[in-house]
Amino acid sequence: MSSADNNFYRADIDGLRAIAILSVVIFHMAPEYFPGGFAGVDIFFVISGYLISSIIMKQMEKGSFSFKDFYVKRIIRLFPSLLLVLTCTIVLGWLLLLPGEFEQLGKHTASGASFLANITFLKEVSYFNKASELKQLLHLWSLGIEEQFYLFWPPVLYITWKISPSMVPLIAIFCISYSFGININKVATKPEFAFFMPQARFWELIFGGLLAYLEFKKIQIKSPSKLNALGILGFILCIAGFLILDNLSQFPGCWAFLPVIGTSMLIASGKNSFINSKILSNKALVFIGLISYPLYLWHWPLLSFSQVLYSQPAPFMTRIALVSLAFFLAILTYLYLEKPLKIFQGRARSISATVILGGMCMIGAFGYLIYTKNILPLSERSNLSQISDALNDWDFPGRLKRSLDKKGNRISMQGENPQKVIFIGDSNIQQYYPRAEMLMKEKPNALGLIFVSAGGCPPLPFVKSDSKYNFCESWINNGYAIANQQNVKNVVIAAQWTAYFSKGSTRSYVMKDNKKHYISDMGIGYSKALKQLKEMITSLKKNKKNVFLVLNIPVGIPFDPVSSLERSFSLNSIVRKNISVNRDTFEKPHVQYFSDLKKVALAAGAIVIDPLDFLCPEPSKVCMTALEDGRPIYKDSSHLRPFFVRDHMTFLDKVMY
Repeated sequence: MSSADNNFYRADIDGLRAIAILSVVIFHMAPEYFPGGFAGVDIFFVISGYLISSIIMKQMEKGSFSFKDFYVKRIIRLFPSLLLVLTCTIVLGWLLLLPGEFEQLGKHTASGASFLANITFLKEVSYFNKASELKQLLHLWSLGIEEQFYLFWPPVLYITWKISPSMVPLIAIFCISYSFGININKVATKPEFAFFMPQARFWELIFGGLLAYLEFKKIQIKSPSKLNALGILGFILCIAGFLILDNLSQFPGCWAFLPVIGTSMLIASGKNSFINSKILSNKALVFIGLISYPLYLWHWPLLSFSQVLYSQPAPFMTRIALVSLAFFLAILTYLYLEKPLKIFQGRARSISATVILGGMCMIGAFGYLIYTKNILPLSERSNLSQISDALNDWDFPGRLKRSLDKKGNRISMQGENPQKVIFIGDSNIQQYYPRAEMLMKEKPNALGLIFVSAGGCPPLPFVKSDSKYNFCESWINNGYAIANQQNVKNVVIAAQWTAYFSKGSTRSYVMKDNKKHYISDMGIGYSKALKQLKEMITSLKKNKKNVFLVLNIPVGIPFDPVSSLERSFSLNSIVRKNISVNRDTFEKPHVQYFSDLKKVALAAGAIVIDPLDFLCPEPSKVCMTALEDGRPIYKDSSHLRPFFVRDHMTFLDKVMY
């Protein structure tokens, strides 16, 4: 995200930077309309690698390169705006967040200040981790990668240049190949690693470095017509990335070539090519490019806090207003913070860098104090402990013993009874574990437990899942194979069925012609999925198993404990309100597949359990969201809390004997 030194300034690169930041901002503001905008970050990576390498190589050629000067300039360039945004984010967090949320913000502040945000967010990746929209500093992952690149590449480039400048392209190609190989190796099996870790991303920045070397050695296309064609093709590739990519793309992977190659072509085409001189050098785009770094820093926390305030994505016009505010703040930051600091030279610059570095250390320490609960938010003064306690309250897998299965998801507990009950499904079946475990321990005739479950995995035989859930099909099929073992007496099948049958789900049934048929389309894929489920239950019944199919618990935003909060910027910043949801309101949009699931299960001989009969009882049909003492019964919008399941979910008892 950093700018080049003025000696190597190209207006068209600032225009290219504007294209990148606009794509990212629009993606964050309206992902439903611009799903591939995240590729703008990859444009930034190539630009950074190119500019930094150009600066170093030109200074090395003159014999004027200094590591101290290089890092002082990076501190002056990157730290002040970040320091300002981190400080403002903490203040807003103190006003608006619950203790647990503020604690998370403290951790992210500390990791962001130390440029380790990408590693922190990688460690947080899990099915139950807070949604990315609720992490006010999530966008600092890319800044972490850039700073880690600045620690890695300059020394490598310096040593290589000292040995022989002609070795630079060989080292660059080796580093690109190694990093790209890690990216390809991990993107299918550990996509979060490929996305967040520097060793899987450095190839994009070093690609820019290789481009800088070719330009430095004047290995360039001379023909104006060919340069124009190169620029146009590069522009098309960048735009294609925005239009083709979405959240289901295996990214970065090979898809990252679109923005990386496209950006490289645009830079290589030179400032006089048609696209660069007529479009990217436009004054409006150039100015947006100049404010791109503070705009990147400001826009995401504002959008994230709006998600907190609304307990869901803010209205579209509100998001537009917040992005407009981000532009205004970015302009002020650029004019009154970034530009004035550029005038410092020599000793004054070194002193400024030392002071700024000290400030960054202080804000990092402040974040750590928040993370360790030594600094508490304003909401701590309110009686909101019941809400805070509910968030992330989860017992599974408890004391269950993991098997040696390579996937690590088969979880079992022997118990005293050699006969077992197996639970097959997603995280919604995991929520029933506390009561099953209690019964197993307290009742001598209760069955032992086996759980074959994983978040996001529908217990539908032979149904495929995309992206990070591509292991689900084999995993669930393995669960049904275990269910047929002789020591298994009862089989319980449960899931958040709404997640898989509702419009927008990408779970599919693949026919012999290899064509995908999404089960949410209520067509061929839907019919095949239900048919396979019926055949599986029938097979289990023939094998003398008792089969139970558990329908949906009520789910949705109103059930999330934080949805009962009203937040404001006043000193009485968070108050609790009453929320009620009628069974019909939840059930009506899903009545077709709830009915079909029930028919299929009953026809195959299974016992159907409908949690709605218990959680939204007659005659009021009002679904429970909290007990009379105020304790929320949900941990989030779609999972019940352990204490409630353990103490109240008696309808589950029949499966344990």
